[in-house]
Parts: sequence; structure tokens; C-alpha cells
Amino acid sequence: MRHSGKLLRLGIGRPYAHHPVLILIAGNDTITIDRTIGEIIAEHTIDPTHKKTGTPPTNCQQCPDTSQW
Repeated sequence: MRHSGKLLRLGIGRPYAHHPVLILIAGNDTITIDRTIGEIIAEHTIDPTHKKTGTPPTNCQQCPDTSQW
């Protein structure tokens, strides 16, 4: 799903992988619904101030004991 130009993953769980869903969006709130039976799978509130972290800083030193190189 895209929100404010950024790709987001809602994380509805592995049981729903490749399963048809419907996502209803109202402002920063989303509801994910199973399209085959109409059951609500998940509800999310998107925090636009949340910054995704996951890439280490460029000046990060590797530990020689645990490095795979």
C-alpha cells in the first residue's frame, strides 16, 4: 500500500499471503477485509511521523569476529 508516496507493508500475516483482500482507507486508518468471506483481517493506524530504520550508518565498523567477509 502507498501512503504519502511511500510504500508500506501492513503485515496482515502469513496465512493471508496471496489471498485476495480489500483495503479501506480513511485518513490514516486502514481496515483490511478478506474479499472471499468479508471478514475483517486487520485494522491499522498509520503514523506519518514514523521513520523506517533498517539501513546501518555508512561509518559503521564491522566486528572481525562476527564478520562474514
